[in-house]
Amino acid sequence: MTSSHLIASGTFALLTIATPLWAWEAIVSPGGQHAIIHPDGDAAEVLAMREQTHGQFSVITLSSNAGDGPGPAIVHANEAEAWYVLDGAYEFHVGDRMIAGGPGTFIAVAAGQPHGSVAQTNGKLLVFYTPGGYEHFFRDWDQMATVEQTVGIKGLADLGSIEENYGVTRP
Repeated sequence: MTSSHLIASGTFALLTIATPLWAWEAIVSPGGQHAIIHPDGDAAEVLAMREQTHGQFSVITLSSNAGDGPGPAIVHANEAEAWYVLDGAYEFHVGDRMIAGGPGTFIAVAAGQPHGSVAQTNGKLLVFYTPGGYEHFFRDWDQMATVEQTVGIKGLADLGSIEENYGVTRP
């Protein structure tokens, strides 16, 4: 798919060179220089945001302690999600299936498909979302947690309200 512009004046028409709608600038983020957030106390690296990819995808890493994760079932109304295990051991849930996965395991789920994960050990995931945008969920969670720490009031980082804003449900 491309976009082009038609400029017309009187009996004259000029068609500009077609530009692909999917074109975006190369994303270069050297190791150690990624944007870091701490939504649940663990480090998450934001590698690509929807604003950088014209909304096509986003990529983050999520570090986990044993027992961390969204649990066995959440549903994204808007995004497909893919995980690649970089380190540690995880229990992934896709529909009624449970899949044990360690380094090198790759799992992708479509938008609307119940899924989840629980870290069995400390670990790290590379996570892709398409279309992009769900990385902002983690930024919002991080910002709420920061406010919670600053004002000293527990419970402000209500994940249910943040999930609702991003079209996530828990069946």
